[in-house]
Amino acid sequence: MPKTMMQGSQASTAWLPCIEPDGASEGTRSDWGPDNRGLSIEATLPDGSSLSLEVWNNELRLGDMRYRLPYHQGLYAYVEHLRLSAESLNQALREAAAVRLALVDLPGMERELTPEEREQLRQAVAGVLPASNAAGPQPLDPPFPQYAIRLEGVDWRATLRLRGDRYLRREGGSSAVHGGEVARLAAGLLPVPPLDPSDVAYLFLADRMEVDGKGDMTGWKNTVVRRLVGAQVIPGYHPLTVEPFTLTFRVNGEPLEVHVDAEGFIYRGVRYPGSGLTELFLLPKMP
Repeated sequence: MPKTMMQGSQASTAWLPCIEPDGASEGTRSDWGPDNRGLSIEATLPDGSSLSLEVWNNELRLGDMRYRLPYHQGLYAYVEHLRLSAESLNQALREAAAVRLALVDLPGMERELTPEEREQLRQAVAGVLPASNAAGPQPLDPPFPQYAIRLEGVDWRATLRLRGDRYLRREGGSSAVHGGEVARLAAGLLPVPPLDPSDVAYLFLADRMEVDGKGDMTGWKNTVVRRLVGAQVIPGYHPLTVEPFTLTFRVNGEPLEVHVDAEGFIYRGVRYPGSGLTELFLLPKMP
């Protein structure tokens, strides 16, 4: 994300360009994970001169000198807190070359926002407040649909995932809370389209899910459907030994069966390959 002002210390901070681990490109650095991240600091001194510093993991670099930071996690947490303030999000939306909205539960459902829609989004984040890293209580089975806002600047990119209707989280970072405006806007700009019964994603509409030998497991329905929709073969993957089983979804009272085995699953007579799906049987019953 772009630079963020640190009001109290008269400093401007910015993470080094960040990308996802599976999307590495030449000339970029990743801050993925607690042991591989950094930020740059440009400090304005009282006499008007400037001072440039870099922090990499727990090391502060000033020219040729390097200093160990004993409480570096606190520094990262503070900067992350600033990055998810309403002011920083507003700035990121202004400076981004492109802002895209994605309905991540449905592959391919993504589009770039128009200038007018970006302005609506800027207004929606005006009331955002940074939250703790835990982001408050979250459902074990996040509701359908899930949205993501993807921003891309000249030398930076960021993804903000909406978590329920009150939280958003920066991938690889912390969370912020809002009054529901961002979630309502996302649903209005990119509504869920009619789902064809032959599409595996149609199972998101089920109001009940049962598992052979375990009974009602509706509390995990969205998690299970997300695994089915995103099923893929992982070379060399060795799943836990679990016998094949059947999932029964009920959509408007109609029972729809999904037969799961070590090679994938079968839905409406069509086989979909996938690794590790039998492990879904191990999900515990919710209280």
